[in-house]
Amino acid sequence: MLSEHSLSEQQLIPQLGQALKNTINRLLARQKSVALALAGGTTPAPLYRWLSEQADIPWGHCKITLTDERWVNPQQPDSNELLLRENLLINHGQQAYFCPLKNAEKSAREGQQSLEMELRTNLPQLDIVLLGMGDDGHFASVFPELENFEKLTDLQNTALCQAVQPPHAPHERMTLTPAYLLSAQHIFILFKGAKKIRLYEQAKHNFHHIEEIPLRLLLSQKKVPVDVYWSD
Repeated sequence: MLSEHSLSEQQLIPQLGQALKNTINRLLARQKSVALALAGGTTPAPLYRWLSEQADIPWGHCKITLTDERWVNPQQPDSNELLLRENLLINHGQQAYFCPLKNAEKSAREGQQSLEMELRTNLPQLDIVLLGMGDDGHFASVFPELENFEKLTDLQNTALCQAVQPPHAPHERMTLTPAYLLSAQHIFILFKGAKKIRLYEQAKHNFHHIEEIPLRLLLSQKKVPVDVYWSD
């Protein structure tokens, strides 16, 4: 269920990109559309540009959302939506359907209900998830020390998204719930750097205390295959 890919920096993007492309095309051979939830942050930007240039991905049959979003204007540099619009939803990728995780409400808490309905209507189940990992072991916006950590990480939780306030990061956020992320058929995890490699090894060899390193939740589950890609 857990496959690891330690690559050079030059190999990382094309090999992960090819794996994502192959997975998309394999799924589209047996279903009408593919729903993807994609990570924000700076690390996947080159991957998204690579994917946007792939003419042999049927982008018109791809539905895309984010794994999490900061509650900021989509034109601000901190916006994950801006990251996708500038790096993935261009070239051939502009044919894809995009479902933002930020709406016009003043707060993520106020916007949660309508986003929940939009996800249930347009992406009721995920097919492919791409996640990063933070220096504290968080994925999406599932941070250690969240007030609602236990409820958020309950895999019986039927919510698709949840408003959260990270204790040590700026901006209120909207995150997809782990239960929803685990509705996918395949999960990919991408990170870079020696510090994160050490944290990943720590998480992989001890699945206790998920609240300390949230990534343990994904690494310990047996429901969905996980491919981990990294370079140092």
